[in-house]
Amino acid sequence: MMVLTGVLARIGVEGPNWLGGGIELPFLRAWFGIDPMCYWAKPALMLMGLWTGVGGYNMLLYLAALHGINPQLYEAAMVDGASAWQRFRYITWPMISPTTFFIFIMSLIDGFQGGFESAYVMTQGGPAGSTTTISFKIFQELYENDRAGYASAIAWFLFVVVFILTIVSWRYGGRVVHHD
Repeated sequence: MMVLTGVLARIGVEGPNWLGGGIELPFLRAWFGIDPMCYWAKPALMLMGLWTGVGGYNMLLYLAALHGINPQLYEAAMVDGASAWQRFRYITWPMISPTTFFIFIMSLIDGFQGGFESAYVMTQGGPAGSTTTISFKIFQELYENDRAGYASAIAWFLFVVVFILTIVSWRYGGRVVHHD
């Protein structure tokens, strides 16, 4: 966030208080009946998650998948006159689609269950609960509010949602399309 704030400062724009308070937007109450404060903490945590999610683990998985493609497939395609786009479409993409599917499922699960660390360490769920994630809510209910039953119900609900979305993704997204 410091880098983004520095870039904004160079062009003459004062950066927001990323993890603190927000800016008041009175039209939110008038139009939608919600809290008129717009907090920057959630977008800050989302940017941090995007930054950490782009590289690292997923990139290593893709590199391993690309390394696993037999180079003779590309040689045969070039001999047959396939363009770079055709080689990507008919060789690379189908060969790495299982890795893409795995990354999608793991990202789906992490999207629902993740965010605890950043919410706990950086903001404690604040300001005004704007960075409370599902996993942080389970933690709060269990350890801070001493409501183990409620925390367990939230955890089971989270499990059911993730399970259903995983099954739907598996059913409709786990196919490799082969063209003749």
